[in-house]
Amino acid sequence: MKKVSSVLSAAAAVVLSSTVNASLITLDSRSIDVAIDNTDFVSSWTNQTSAITHTDIDTFDLYRSGNNTINLMTIDFDMVSMGSWGFDLGLDAGYGAAFYLDNTLVSSRTDNLWWAYNWNNSDVMHVLDNTLTAGAHTLEIYWAENCCNGASSAKFTTDGINWQALSSENIAKAASVTEPATIALFSLGLVGLSLTRIKKKS
Repeated sequence: MKKVSSVLSAAAAVVLSSTVNASLITLDSRSIDVAIDNTDFVSSWTNQTSAITHTDIDTFDLYRSGNNTINLMTIDFDMVSMGSWGFDLGLDAGYGAAFYLDNTLVSSRTDNLWWAYNWNNSDVMHVLDNTLTAGAHTLEIYWAENCCNGASSAKFTTDGINWQALSSENIAKAASVTEPATIALFSLGLVGLSLTRIKKKS
């Protein structure tokens, strides 16, 4: 019985260690020198002629991108199993914002957004119930600000109840969660293999 227990522990350890994967948050900002079309942030971004400032960030929390800027935050990560994720964006975005998932526009706002550091504010952009399959995913968040450089933040949830800061560490951990059924099946397989070997030795 001790051997079976140790095999189960080893199986869980193997599964959990194999689910550790990295996520990367990058933030690109540039000055607005061409008029913003807030119905098409992708074109608005590429149409600018200003230099791009590139920053790798750990956490998007109270981040000031500057006056008269258009911004693109990109998040790359790998999902171990399917899940439903939601995002809340608290932005200072005078021209609005757009949220893309795997190159597809999921949600956009064209009004002047200022969340005033209050997650209950009507200017918070809610992007809920996004089904993410196992595999690689890319989130892209565009927003543009004329003034007055208020700090922006974002958070996410994987269960619709508990929210976490949008950070590389939190995303990597959430994306690494394996469904209990997957762990159970893997464990049973290892147990069966172990018992077969024990029988052969005896």
